[in-house]
Amino acid sequence: MEIKPNRNMTQFTSLSKNTEKDKQAVDNVSNQGVQSEVKQANMSVSQITKRLMNGQILAAQEKVTLSSGDQSLALLYRSAIDAIDAELDLVLGENKPSKSMEVEVDYSPTATADRIVQFATGFFGLYQQQNPEDDFETQLNSFMDKISKAIDDGFGQAKAILSGLKVLQGDIVAGVDSTYEHIQSGLAKFKLDMLPSTKDAKE
Repeated sequence: MEIKPNRNMTQFTSLSKNTEKDKQAVDNVSNQGVQSEVKQANMSVSQITKRLMNGQILAAQEKVTLSSGDQSLALLYRSAIDAIDAELDLVLGENKPSKSMEVEVDYSPTATADRIVQFATGFFGLYQQQNPEDDFETQLNSFMDKISKAIDDGFGQAKAILSGLKVLQGDIVAGVDSTYEHIQSGLAKFKLDMLPSTKDAKE
């Protein structure tokens, strides 16, 4: 006598197959989540820092209209300060004083450049304390290399945003270039003034 599967048995088999599919789907989602977490865990410190810095720049971007030169240089200033901050964090750590952002200040190329130079070079004394094994000129050269790189990174970030918004032209690009030139002059003067040979010659 042949036993034929009844309707309940057929429904049970179908339900079992669907349940197995659902389980596989859940497993796939779970695996993707784990892989995502692992991928995030494997991010380097520099990548995380860059993401945070990008977020800060974009937040500043939302607060200002970048159609004028002064407002664009405000973004440039913030970007440069954040980049210097991030670079020196690797060296100064908790000994680095917290920075304060100025509100409603002069953002002309010269004034912006002066504030960036003063902010960056103001950490040289702390940098020396962190590198007591090096002689003075080694400390000075290493410090200048670090802050110069950070400033270049900050300018690159800000120019990318301004370019993406299609405002990096005319007076704005002229202001950005002028600010960069003033910064380079300020850094060169600081280094020259700090060199022992220069001080001795003046005396």
